Amino acid sequence: MNPSPVGLDDWDEAGVTYLSFLSDEFGHVEDAGTLPFYYQARNSWDNNIPGWKFHGGERVVLGGKYEGLYLGVPAVIQPGNSIYYESFPFMVPKADGLSVSALRPVRIIVDSYNPMSGIVASGSMEVLSEYPRGTQVQMKAGKLVPGKGYQLFWGKERVNEQAADKYGTIMFTIAVRQNGDIRFEITAK
Repeated sequence: MNPSPVGLDDWDEAGVTYLSFLSDEFGHVEDAGTLPFYYQARNSWDNNIPGWKFHGGERVVLGGKYEGLYLGVPAVIQPGNSIYYESFPFMVPKADGLSVSALRPVRIIVDSYNPMSGIVASGSMEVLSEYPRGTQVQMKAGKLVPGKGYQLFWGKERVNEQAADKYGTIMFTIAVRQNGDIRFEITAK
C-alpha cells in the first residue's frame, strides 16, 4: 500500500484506514486460518487512490493469512497447535522453518531464526498452564545442514543434542516447568 498524499490520521482529508479481524472477547485471533483485513475509506477525491471508495463505502484493500511464528511477535501456542498472536505480524519476518507445539498453553517470543548461523534460533518461552508439573514442548527446526549437530540450551543449560536428519530437520522434546520466562537457544555444534 502506498501512503496517501495526506497522513492517514488526517480525518478531514484522508478519511480512515484501519485493520479488522475476527477475535474472541480477549482480542485473540481464533486460529491461524483467520484472515485479517485492512479497510480504507477517503473523504475527498484528491486523496483517493483509483478504485478505492469514499467513506460510507469502505473497501477491503489488503487481506492475509498468518500462521507460524514471527520474529519479535509474542504468541501463545495452544494444544492442537493453534496460535494466538498478541500483536499483528504484518510486515514482520517469519521464523520460517521453526515450529513449536505443546500439550498445555505456552507463550513464546522468537527473537531470531537463521538456519545457517551459529545460533540458529533464540527467544523466550513461558508455561501459561496452572498445571504444577508444567508441560511437554516440541521444537522443530528445519532448513538445517543434513548430518550436522545441533544443541538446545534452556536457560544456560544444554538439555538436548542431536544431528539433523537427511532433510535438514531436528526435533527437540523438553519438559518445561513453570518458572516465568526462560530463554532458549538452538545452536550449531
